[in-house]
Amino acid sequence: MEGAKNDSYYFEGAKRMVAEGKESISKIMAFINENKKSLEELTGKDRKNEVLKFEPAKMFNSIHPIVFQYLAVEGVYSGRAFKRYVMAVFGKPKSKEDELKMREDKRYVYHYKNAQQALYYKYLLMDTNPNVNATRIHEMYEDMVKTLNEKTDNMLDAYNQAQERAKVDEEHFSEEKRRELVEYLKKRLKP
Repeated sequence: MEGAKNDSYYFEGAKRMVAEGKESISKIMAFINENKKSLEELTGKDRKNEVLKFEPAKMFNSIHPIVFQYLAVEGVYSGRAFKRYVMAVFGKPKSKEDELKMREDKRYVYHYKNAQQALYYKYLLMDTNPNVNATRIHEMYEDMVKTLNEKTDNMLDAYNQAQERAKVDEEHFSEEKRRELVEYLKKRLKP
């Protein structure tokens, strides 16, 4: 019985999140429409940054960055895709297996998030292209997750290597500075 109660808690929370998200989206869309002329002159990143100056956009982006990205930069939004995405990502608790993997492996956390981000894109494609084969869209989703994970792994590997180099450099630098200080003190203390 506890599991059903827990699932209901997540489901109800996700429903509230959808309602609040749609309210924020309507405010963001109104802001975009009010500033259409000036926003059209901007490139994607600049456009996104300009929309982020609007407080509801800033808050929404902190919770649903992938949805905001498509809305602010690409001008693409689907209420049905948003609802499916929120219900899939937030509508049920993580499995015990996922929670354990996330505690043990930070890389898994990134992979998990990549799959969630790609899920919105999948639902957006399904909703905006109803004539496209669902199997083909799922294959695109799988390819996107694979590519995101590969890029994430490359980034994390580069970061870890940079940390190791910095640690070695710090140890070397500290030893070198210690030797210089000893030499300096020897010279100063000579009678």
